[in-house]
Amino acid sequence: MKVHKLKRVSCLELAGQDVRDSIEKIANQKGFIFKEFNERLILDEIKENMCYIAQDFEKKEKEANKLEKIYKLLDKKEIKLGAERFEYTEQLFNPNKYGKDMNGIAIQVNDSLMQIEPNLKTELYRNIVLAGGSTMMTGFVERFNTEFTKFAPESMKLILTAPPNGDIAVYMGGKIFASLSTFKSACVSFKDYDECGPDITEFAHKTFLLFILIKIVFINLCYCTIS
Repeated sequence: MKVHKLKRVSCLELAGQDVRDSIEKIANQKGFIFKEFNERLILDEIKENMCYIAQDFEKKEKEANKLEKIYKLLDKKEIKLGAERFEYTEQLFNPNKYGKDMNGIAIQVNDSLMQIEPNLKTELYRNIVLAGGSTMMTGFVERFNTEFTKFAPESMKLILTAPPNGDIAVYMGGKIFASLSTFKSACVSFKDYDECGPDITEFAHKTFLLFILIKIVFINLCYCTIS
C-alpha cells in the first residue's frame, strides 16, 4: 500500500467559539453573566438549540421580527434572541460581511482539497465528514453543501457525512481507531521519534491511515482541514 504524507493543514481562525462569544456579549448586555464552567455550557446549549444557519440570509433579515425565541434559565429568567439567531452564525460562511478578511468555511475546505495530490482528490471529495457541535445547528449541513458545491470542481462527486452525534464524533473516531488491532503498528514510540525526528512518520508505519478532517468543534473552536 502506498504511503501518502499529509502535506497541508489549513486553519480558519473563526468558528463556533466566535458564535458563542457573540451570544455571551448580548447576554451580558442584558445582565446575564456566565463565569463558572457549568454556566458557560448554557451558551453552547443556546447556540446549538436556538441558533441556526440561514439558507437565504437576506430573506431572513426581512423576517427578523418574526423569529424571536426565548431560552429559559433554571432560575426562571429568560434570554430572548431574534435576528441574532442567524446573524451570529452567518460569519462562519461569510466572514467578510462582518469585517473579517478571510474565507468562509466552504471555500477554505475546497482550497485545502485542491492542494492535495491529483490522484487522491476523487476519493477525498467523496469522503468529507462534518464534525463538532456547531455542525448540529439547523441548516448547517444544507448550507455547507450548497456553498461547497459552488466552489468544488464540477467533475468531482461530492459526498458529505454528518454524524448524528457530531459533538462527540472526533472522540468516537479516535476511540474506534484506538481499538483496532493495527493501532499499535500505527504508533511511533517516544524513543524512535527522539532518535529520528518528524521524518519517521514517512517510513515507520507498515499500515497507512489517511484522514480528511473537517473539524468544527465549537466549545473550544478550532477549525481545520487536513489534506
